[in-house]
Amino acid sequence: MPYALAAVAGLALWVAFPPIGWGWTAVVGMVLLQVAALRARSGKAALGVGAVFTVAWVAPFLSWLASVELEAWIGIVVVHLPVFAGYAWVVWMVRDWPITARYLGLAGGWVFTFLVLRWLPVFSFEWLDPGYTVAGWEAARNAAALWGATGWGVLLALAASGLSIGLLDRRRSLAIGGLAVLAVGFIAGVVVDERPVGGTLAVTVVQGHPECPTFPCSTTREEITDLHLRMTEALEPGPGMVVWGESSTGFTTDPGQNAAVAEAIARETNRLGAHLLLGSDRPAGSVNFVNANLLFDPEGRIVGEYRKQHPVPFGEYLPARELLGDIYPFTRQPRDMIPGDGPVLFDLDGVTMGTVISFEGAFGRYAREHAALGAQFLVVNTNEGSYEDDAAADQLIGMTSMRAAELGLDVVHVAVSGKSTFITDGGVPGEETASFVPATLEGTITLRGQPPTPYARWGDWLVTVALLVSGVVVVRQSVVWAASEEREPLET
Repeated sequence: MPYALAAVAGLALWVAFPPIGWGWTAVVGMVLLQVAALRARSGKAALGVGAVFTVAWVAPFLSWLASVELEAWIGIVVVHLPVFAGYAWVVWMVRDWPITARYLGLAGGWVFTFLVLRWLPVFSFEWLDPGYTVAGWEAARNAAALWGATGWGVLLALAASGLSIGLLDRRRSLAIGGLAVLAVGFIAGVVVDERPVGGTLAVTVVQGHPECPTFPCSTTREEITDLHLRMTEALEPGPGMVVWGESSTGFTTDPGQNAAVAEAIARETNRLGAHLLLGSDRPAGSVNFVNANLLFDPEGRIVGEYRKQHPVPFGEYLPARELLGDIYPFTRQPRDMIPGDGPVLFDLDGVTMGTVISFEGAFGRYAREHAALGAQFLVVNTNEGSYEDDAAADQLIGMTSMRAAELGLDVVHVAVSGKSTFITDGGVPGEETASFVPATLEGTITLRGQPPTPYARWGDWLVTVALLVSGVVVVRQSVVWAASEEREPLET
């Protein structure tokens, strides 16, 4: 029975995220996982519960990876196995603790699990955080300005822990308390509204990927850059900025090394009287490369550059290259990306813009750096041409919607292969382009004129508070439990 519950729990979390997006099932999945672990017959069985949960959730959730890198998909699942198995084991270990300590052990353990996932040296991966599942509700998005997607992860953990213990111990007050935690979060969102208030900027997105009826696509970088140029040449003057996606230029078409490409872009910025932001990756020696966003001003000059800080493991760099570099399939990753040094703000004639690149959009800390420095809007450039279906695109748009909500910034989300969109009005995606077809998208974004949101200023403060409180209680109870020869729970 616990294993079946664990499997259902994993599937419930999977469908809570895009592209299905039944956000309410996230807390259901968390409750079922805790109940399954609490009802396991042994610590070993609890580890098995966590393993079943991982496979049932992570494998289908990230199945789009398998279309390109089967070994990367398997590797991601394997890396998460000990993480969630460890959490299930902790849940089983605290099963006989007093109610308060058990409650904080369950909730604090979940929060700590995702802290580990965000900061793992190699496989840091915030993509799975259930805090993103609430993005479909306006009140939840508004409240994210206070504590971010990570803070919503804390509230979901508190709610699920109250519900699971309340159900098993038949304590109605705890179950009601769990639901009350979520209610408080939504009520806060009704009161708080940190949507941007200020001037506006007209922006045109150019998604210049040649139409691709079959996968994988056989397009070259030259074809992609050429199509971006031709689509830009067809634009009428009017937008204040034109945006191309990640890797829309690069290597042989990098405008810093290809004078013809640079001149063609300069002609268009002159003609349009607009800034143009594009993505370009370029070699840095024989074994490294740089992934950057470049800003051209209306005079055709490159006036700014932001370098991606967070490379994709096994995609943009190979961990332990000295051990794995000569082993297939790792030989397919010949270069490692050189990370950027930090945030960069671009000046568009008095308008301040921040950008992050692709994978970085799934981590709150990179976008928050730009917002804390005073960015008035954000651009997320991505490529996504490697992935066959729309799940990856939908999931990333869901995450950048939370970036917009928690930072109070409108977001221009542009992909080379799609989907591209404008995220405005406190985190609401607008019209979306289709994948693997060339498209242009016009929009008007609002520039934030107020000071940064509480989350932009203080970051993951609710995570810190939750870990401190639960940590103190859990450590104290662990000492008492270890000192007790009979190992019986204390009275509450």
